[in-house]
Amino acid sequence: MDEGCLPCPAGGFYLDKVGSVSDEVGYIPCELCNPGTYVPLGIGNSSKSCQVCPEGTNKSRHAGFRACFCLDDYYRKNRFGKCLICPQDGVNCSGDIVHLRQGYYWHWTSSNIELYEKFKSNLQIFNDSYDREASSFNASLPLIYKCPVKENCINNVSEVKGNCRKGHHGWMCTVCEDGYIKLVGLCKECSSLLMVFLDIVIFLAPLIICLLGNYFSYYQLTSLFLVHFNITAAAAVVSGDISDAIFVLISVLNTAFAVLVAGKAIRKFSQNYMCTSIPTDNQSTN
Repeated sequence: MDEGCLPCPAGGFYLDKVGSVSDEVGYIPCELCNPGTYVPLGIGNSSKSCQVCPEGTNKSRHAGFRACFCLDDYYRKNRFGKCLICPQDGVNCSGDIVHLRQGYYWHWTSSNIELYEKFKSNLQIFNDSYDREASSFNASLPLIYKCPVKENCINNVSEVKGNCRKGHHGWMCTVCEDGYIKLVGLCKECSSLLMVFLDIVIFLAPLIICLLGNYFSYYQLTSLFLVHFNITAAAAVVSGDISDAIFVLISVLNTAFAVLVAGKAIRKFSQNYMCTSIPTDNQSTN
């Protein structure tokens, strides 16, 4: 073989006469196999060397530098192997690769995701410059989980591992990042107004409890608590599909309830000026 020349590459190519291909990238004077056929080891010397591409592949296209491209809803783990049907719910398969769908989460080991990232990138090379050492992925795909709040697992980037909604991270995107607080299943950015509101609530809570203890019976306090709890519980039920509009509505309702209770407490405080027990009718007549 002349110096500077190489045999035809593996894939949809063969050479039926004495000669070789130049080592110039992209220059392939080899003959092309018919669509849907390929030469596994790149040593084809006639059209008879071209084999039918394996199952799960698109046999209407030229094979290129692989064992034909995968059909839609199929993926591969070997550049020159068969294509496999998408494994389970939560993923879609296109471009020979498995992609995580919105609303789902999977956890890769650091070693496996590095190997799959390299394999994925290698499949995006459509000429003979691909990395022979990254032509296959021999590990297993991770288990897939449905996220408790679909909108938190957006997976809208090209990264294999997927990505969380802004402000979320961790297992199934359930952990809030620094500077965020969880409200009805979603991590909302902390604002100065929210911090002031929380400070006021914390400051007034003991006073309100004291006043309510005098003004309301145990049964009434329980009823008030259940009203507030039911509002919050209803919000949690719909948190899987909660929109910003619903979130605002729930916040308004909760705030209105807090203002109502605080108003009653303040009126009672203005009458008594201190937190003391209200005398009963029997005590007042003695």
